[in-house]
Amino acid sequence: MICELRDIASDKVRFAAFDAAFNFSAKCNVGADAASGDFYCFFNDDVRPITRDWIETLLEYGLMSDVGAVGAKLLYEDGKIQHAGMVTGVRNLVGTAFHSLPADTSFHFNMAQCVRDVSLLCGALILMPRGVFHAIGGMG
Repeated sequence: MICELRDIASDKVRFAAFDAAFNFSAKCNVGADAASGDFYCFFNDDVRPITRDWIETLLEYGLMSDVGAVGAKLLYEDGKIQHAGMVTGVRNLVGTAFHSLPADTSFHFNMAQCVRDVSLLCGALILMPRGVFHAIGGMG
């Protein structure tokens, strides 16, 4: 994905080197330090957008004053849901909502198809305003 982005990158995309042992939070913080935009979009290197307007869709919600961060419904390659938000209380911990159900499932009042507030987001794809990122002290 990074090679693909480098091929189409403009002055709107920056890449930051991270040469230390893997640490997701530290990698995000290094990237944020190199960024100059009003929003940060963090996503794993195995995430592949499936719509052309994915970033615009995330930004639509990220621009809302009462939204701190935005995630997306993530699918496995077979079309099943990896997660559609995270929920608390799964075996007294945290779990992925709608995990392994078909992408178009109508289970539980069609919630996997709806934009909604969730308890927390998976780190695989998060968009947040620069101010929110710094207000929470970055990734920890």
